[in-house]
Amino acid sequence: MLSNSISITRRYTFSVLILLLLITFIPFLGETYFNTKGEPREALVAVDMLQTGNWILPIGNVTDMPYKPPMLAWCIAILSFINGFIVTEFISRLPSALAMIAMGLVVYQYTRRSTGEKTIAFFTVLVLATMFEVHRAATNCRVDMLLTSFMVIAIYRMTLCPKVSKRFVDLPSILLLSGAVLTKGPVGMVIPCAIAWIVMLIRHQNVLRATLSMVVTGILSLIIPALWYYAAYKQGGTEFLDLAIEENFGRMTGTMSYESHVNPWWYNILTILAGMLPYTLLFLSAPLIIKYSSLKKSKIKEWWRQLSDIDQVMIVSALFIFLFYCIPASKRSVYLLPMYPMLAYGVVRYIHILYNKPAILKSFAGLIASLPFILLLAFIAIKIKGAFGSGSTLLATQGIVDASFTFKGVVTIILSIAAAVITWKYILKYDSLQSIRSAIITLLTVFWSYSAFYQPTILNPKSDRAIVVELVNMYARQKMAPCWIDPGSMMRMYTINYYLRNKLERTEGPEGETGQIIVAASDYPRLIEMFDKEYSFFILRDFERNSCDFKSKVYVVSYFKRPNNNIETDSEQAMQ
Repeated sequence: MLSNSISITRRYTFSVLILLLLITFIPFLGETYFNTKGEPREALVAVDMLQTGNWILPIGNVTDMPYKPPMLAWCIAILSFINGFIVTEFISRLPSALAMIAMGLVVYQYTRRSTGEKTIAFFTVLVLATMFEVHRAATNCRVDMLLTSFMVIAIYRMTLCPKVSKRFVDLPSILLLSGAVLTKGPVGMVIPCAIAWIVMLIRHQNVLRATLSMVVTGILSLIIPALWYYAAYKQGGTEFLDLAIEENFGRMTGTMSYESHVNPWWYNILTILAGMLPYTLLFLSAPLIIKYSSLKKSKIKEWWRQLSDIDQVMIVSALFIFLFYCIPASKRSVYLLPMYPMLAYGVVRYIHILYNKPAILKSFAGLIASLPFILLLAFIAIKIKGAFGSGSTLLATQGIVDASFTFKGVVTIILSIAAAVITWKYILKYDSLQSIRSAIITLLTVFWSYSAFYQPTILNPKSDRAIVVELVNMYARQKMAPCWIDPGSMMRMYTINYYLRNKLERTEGPEGETGQIIVAASDYPRLIEMFDKEYSFFILRDFERNSCDFKSKVYVVSYFKRPNNNIETDSEQAMQ
């Protein structure tokens, strides 16, 4: 049996899983600074809530009107109490990490119950936690992992819980769907309900009852979100309503007023292949083991009938989510996150299929066991060679050159190397299943060292936090200069404003006789074009590095008002 191939104490499997998930996703959340505009943009909504007391539709100094529901911001703001209601990188990312842990534990419980195998369930969750796209989303301050957790838990409950499948409506499922809608809109309800409806039909349930059940469930799940939408409409008016309709429905129908992540349908295939890394490499062996004679229609039907209940649910769920997100023109890798628990289960099943192909499993295990050594050697090589490249590459390599080993970094690197040595021992002396499972544990420790040391070393130099330090020094004894944004530009100084504790103010242009403003270098020509007749400008400070938000330099610009002799002359003539 698959579950007898590696020794895991059955009594403590769940506790061990909780411990591994906690270590993987919690301790290192604050090590990496914000280095893209997405994370501080979400965090600033929570900061605005805490500073203004507006928990419905807070509009910050440099942020625009929110169109996403506020579940993530609510979670961040509430969790900030553990840090004196101060929003840090750690606090901002904590909801995503907790959502991943909760989803992983639910996946474990339902997989264990459906298969009767603790080991299958255990390694399904570990595979899920070590897929690149999942790990990235679970350690970022974005809505996607929170949305995924609500959706996946609802899908598992509505399709794999026998008691729930017999009910016309299920209150916990409704609340989960409400949470999903409050995280990113109606799509959080539509996909789980559609999947549950398809599964009901596959199980030959009454079509009318199944349809009514999902329609009623969907409608009931919209009641709580509707209260927020109404309150937000009362504050934001038609501007909010138009924005919400465009983002939730225009994105699906391709009728948005601007292009947003427009990609062809096959882009989803590429993102899945990239997001499943390193397990994508394991499937390169598929052409070697597939019996193409079994792909006949009659054989496929026979194969489908032989599948277990959970196998069918996983296949239906993954296919529906993939096809659903092929419809809109807007496509992003994170949209497909709800597929990954199903894909993780598929990886574990595929490993079982490869049991009689030890060379394939051991080759993959060897690749994983080499990663700790490859990462360490690459780090040392760059440190010896020195910084190279330009732009973000130069910043990353300079970060490596300047880095020193931290306590967390040393401990996690040693753990990953120790796990790799054990994996090589299994590869050389034991069977393939022990090798691949040890490799999965090794991969988990690689992510520990990545989150604790390698990632912050590479990404922290790219953050605008360094710009903020210089700005604070410039304005240590006076009020911070406001920022100017070209009205036609999509650029926003989210990261700078976050590290200034939301103190950056937006100005519509120069004010008074003289002053200073902060402006993106790409917006500077437009600033001169709009105000050159009234003001003279010169660059007081060029930070000589691109902002991580908008890939352009940041200037501090001084200005003074031009003397306007023509206006004075006209005024004197008018008085005469």
